[in-house]
Amino acid sequence: MKTFFDAFLTSIAILLAVPAVLILASWNALPGDSLYSVKTSLEKVAMAVTSRTPLASGLSLKFTDRRFGEANRLLAREGSTLGYTLLVNQATQSKEIVVEKQDVKQAKQLIENIETYQKSIEEKKTALAAQPSAIIPPSVPVSTPTPVATTFVPTNTPTPVAATPIPQPTSAHSVEAVVTNLDQTSSQLEELRQEIIRELPDTESIQHNNQGQHENQGQGRDKDKNKDKND
Repeated sequence: MKTFFDAFLTSIAILLAVPAVLILASWNALPGDSLYSVKTSLEKVAMAVTSRTPLASGLSLKFTDRRFGEANRLLAREGSTLGYTLLVNQATQSKEIVVEKQDVKQAKQLIENIETYQKSIEEKKTALAAQPSAIIPPSVPVSTPTPVATTFVPTNTPTPVAATPIPQPTSAHSVEAVVTNLDQTSSQLEELRQEIIRELPDTESIQHNNQGQHENQGQGRDKDKNKDKND
């Protein structure tokens, strides 16, 4: 009996350990990596388990944030904007969940997150215009020019042999294509933001309140500055 009980506990431990190992192994996987499908499958299981609970909205927002981080890392690693497409897909799912559950609190958080994503995208576009290599990795490593000795052919008139052109680094994806995709992502996120406000009117009043608070804070700072000047 004891042997059977020990074997049963061992089997349970193994069954519980397998998902834990998969979670750890796939945690940093990016789109295109072999373990990425494992990562997203585990997320789907988590969403299925919590779909009928208040936890679903917050969990979906966390996964949206995860897609945003993946998009930034994939762009830096491969110059690919695939991650931003997946970000929009996940943000769309989050929007549908918060609207279905009428979760104003999480809807407000999603709006704020979308604005953060849009700001980051604009910063990347600005950086791309200034220095593309800071955002998009070169597909061909930068090589140090090697002096080429001029070789003379033994003829009556020495003719120098032309030096072989040195290859220049090129981006894995063209800057124009990346900027276009980033623009499209930002527009799609803005559409989602507007849809949330339309479908959950309470979030619009929250947005107005936030804007009013920012304006009041700005006016207060201006008054303080004027007071200091008068003093």
